Order: sequence, then structure tokens, then C-alpha cells
Amino acid sequence: MIKRTAKNIRAHIHWAAGIFVLLVLLAIPLLPATVTPVPTATPTPTPIPTPGQIRLTANGYKVKGQHTVDLTWPEGTSSNVDVYRNGVLIATVPEIPGFYTDHIGAKGRGTYTYKVCEAGTQNCYNEVTVRFDGGG
Repeated sequence: MIKRTAKNIRAHIHWAAGIFVLLVLLAIPLLPATVTPVPTATPTPTPIPTPGQIRLTANGYKVKGQHTVDLTWPEGTSSNVDVYRNGVLIATVPEIPGFYTDHIGAKGRGTYTYKVCEAGTQNCYNEVTVRFDGGG
């Protein structure tokens, strides 16, 4: 703590617009400033689809009783996309033409959730779910 004495206190009197202002300044020696680095925020990529844009779509059908799903998405800026089924990477394909057919091969009932992302990232289109009943 700095001891306040007549030597280290200076007073300044000013008139400002008819108001008496008294400034008291302590003659405190300046300490070296410590610079603390501030972390830089890392931007989070915006998911590819934004409201109003075309999104990932899926069409499920059977070929000789086996589940097959066509996925379509708009062409973006990535050269490749990762295709996920039920959270598991099943293919990495060129983003253009924006189309992939998943020949699942299962028969009977089944539910599949798909996601398509820029390859190697979690920058993804919306998820879609396809359900098959037990017939045909």
C-alpha cells in the first residue's frame, strides 16, 4: 500500500463552465504492465444447409426384396463427402453429382438414418430417416 503524504499528492483546480473541479492525482510510480494473452475464438463452421436451401433427401425402395436407398443433396464447395448410415461411415464419394445409392441388402423391416458431411468434417446436411416395413 502506498502511503499518502504531501509529497505524493498533487491537486489541480480547474474551472469548467462555471463548475469548480478539483482533481487529486497520486504520484504513484507506474508498475510494469503484465500482458495476458486473450484466447482467439475458433469459428464453428456453419452447417451446409441454411433455411430455404435444398436439403439432403432420401428415397427408400426394394430391389428383389432388398433395401436400397437413394440419397440426393445440393452440390456444395467440397470435393468429397462422407455418407453415414446410422452413425457409421459407409462411403466417401465425390460431392458432384450430389447423388449416392446405398445397396443395403437387408430384407424385412428396417430403419436407417443418413447424414452426408463434407469429407473429414462434421459440416453436414440434415439427417434423414428411411423406414421399411416387412412386406415385399
